[in-house]
Amino acid sequence: MPHQVDRQTEEELHAIYDQSYVDEYDPHAVARMRRMLPFFDLSGDEVVADFACGNGVLLELISPRVREYVGVDFSEAFVRAAEPRGLLLDHTQWFPIDRRPQWLGYQAS
Repeated sequence: MPHQVDRQTEEELHAIYDQSYVDEYDPHAVARMRRMLPFFDLSGDEVVADFACGNGVLLELISPRVREYVGVDFSEAFVRAAEPRGLLLDHTQWFPIDRRPQWLGYQAS
Protein backbone atom coordinates (compact mmCIF):
# COMPACT_ATOMS: atom_id res chain seq x y z
CA MET A 1 0.00 0.00 0.00
CA PRO A 2 1.52 3.36 -1.02
CA HIS A 3 2.36 5.84 1.69
CA GLN A 4 -0.18 8.65 1.82
CA VAL A 5 1.31 12.14 1.93
CA ASP A 6 -0.44 14.74 4.02
CA ARG A 7 -0.89 17.87 1.95
CA GLN A 8 -1.47 21.38 3.08
CA THR A 9 -4.67 23.13 2.18
CA GLU A 10 -4.71 25.96 -0.32
CA GLU A 11 -5.27 28.41 2.54
CA GLU A 12 -2.24 27.05 4.43
CA LEU A 13 -0.07 27.39 1.34
CA HIS A 14 -1.22 30.95 0.70
CA ALA A 15 -0.37 31.77 4.32
CA ILE A 16 3.17 30.43 3.86
CA TYR A 17 3.89 32.14 0.54
CA ASP A 18 2.57 35.58 1.45
CA GLN A 19 4.23 38.98 1.18
CA SER A 20 6.53 38.31 4.15
CA TYR A 21 7.94 35.26 2.35
CA VAL A 22 8.50 37.34 -0.78
CA ASP A 23 10.26 40.04 1.26
CA GLU A 24 12.66 37.45 2.71
CA TYR A 25 13.20 35.56 -0.55
CA ASP A 26 16.79 34.48 -1.07
CA PRO A 27 18.75 37.38 -2.62
CA HIS A 28 21.19 34.90 -4.17
CA ALA A 29 18.58 33.31 -6.42
CA VAL A 30 19.72 35.25 -9.51
CA ALA A 31 23.34 34.12 -9.06
CA ARG A 32 22.26 30.49 -8.64
CA MET A 33 20.02 30.64 -11.71
CA ARG A 34 22.76 32.34 -13.75
CA ARG A 35 24.83 29.15 -13.43
CA MET A 36 22.17 27.35 -15.47
CA LEU A 37 22.32 29.73 -18.44
CA PRO A 38 24.95 27.71 -20.35
CA PHE A 39 22.44 24.86 -20.51
CA PHE A 40 19.78 27.00 -22.23
CA ASP A 41 19.97 27.09 -26.02
CA LEU A 42 17.76 30.10 -26.71
CA SER A 43 17.61 31.62 -30.18
CA GLY A 44 15.18 34.43 -29.43
CA ASP A 45 12.20 32.68 -31.07
CA GLU A 46 11.10 30.70 -28.01
CA VAL A 47 7.99 31.13 -25.91
CA VAL A 48 8.99 30.17 -22.37
CA ALA A 49 6.47 29.06 -19.74
CA ASP A 50 7.95 29.36 -16.26
CA PHE A 51 5.87 27.44 -13.73
CA ALA A 52 6.60 28.44 -10.13
CA CYS A 53 8.15 31.60 -11.59
CA GLY A 54 8.29 33.40 -8.27
CA ASN A 55 9.33 37.00 -8.79
CA GLY A 56 10.77 36.42 -12.24
CA VAL A 57 14.36 35.41 -11.55
CA LEU A 58 14.52 33.31 -14.72
CA LEU A 59 13.00 36.10 -16.80
CA GLU A 60 15.57 38.55 -15.50
CA LEU A 61 18.25 36.38 -17.06
CA ILE A 62 16.64 35.24 -20.32
CA SER A 63 14.43 38.18 -21.28
CA PRO A 64 16.59 39.42 -24.16
CA ARG A 65 16.86 35.85 -25.50
CA VAL A 66 13.17 34.87 -25.79
CA ARG A 67 10.25 36.02 -27.93
CA GLU A 68 7.68 35.64 -25.15
CA TYR A 69 7.67 34.72 -21.47
CA VAL A 70 4.72 33.45 -19.43
CA GLY A 71 5.22 33.32 -15.66
CA VAL A 72 2.84 31.29 -13.48
CA ASP A 73 3.03 31.05 -9.71
CA PHE A 74 0.84 29.95 -6.81
CA SER A 75 1.77 33.09 -4.86
CA GLU A 76 0.14 36.25 -6.16
CA ALA A 77 2.56 38.19 -3.93
CA PHE A 78 5.48 36.76 -5.92
CA VAL A 79 3.86 37.64 -9.24
CA ARG A 80 3.31 41.21 -8.00
CA ALA A 81 6.97 41.38 -6.87
CA ALA A 82 8.09 41.31 -10.52
CA GLU A 83 6.72 44.80 -11.16
CA PRO A 84 9.09 46.85 -8.96
CA ARG A 85 11.97 44.82 -10.40
CA GLY A 86 11.10 46.16 -13.87
CA LEU A 87 10.10 42.77 -15.24
CA LEU A 88 6.66 43.57 -16.62
CA LEU A 89 7.86 43.86 -20.19
CA ASP A 90 5.98 43.99 -23.49
CA HIS A 91 6.74 40.33 -24.22
CA THR A 92 5.75 38.99 -20.80
CA GLN A 93 2.56 37.67 -19.24
CA TRP A 94 2.12 36.93 -15.56
CA PHE A 95 -0.51 34.79 -13.88
CA PRO A 96 -1.13 33.91 -10.27
CA ILE A 97 -2.21 30.28 -10.30
CA ASP A 98 -5.66 31.26 -9.05
CA ARG A 99 -6.32 32.60 -12.56
CA ARG A 100 -5.53 29.29 -14.25
CA PRO A 101 -9.08 28.70 -15.44
CA GLN A 102 -8.92 31.88 -17.54
CA TRP A 103 -5.53 31.42 -19.12
CA LEU A 104 -6.08 27.74 -19.85
CA GLY A 105 -9.42 28.47 -21.47
CA TYR A 106 -11.05 26.39 -18.74
CA GLN A 107 -14.68 27.06 -17.94
CA ALA A 108 -15.62 26.30 -14.34
CA SER A 109 -18.76 24.25 -13.97
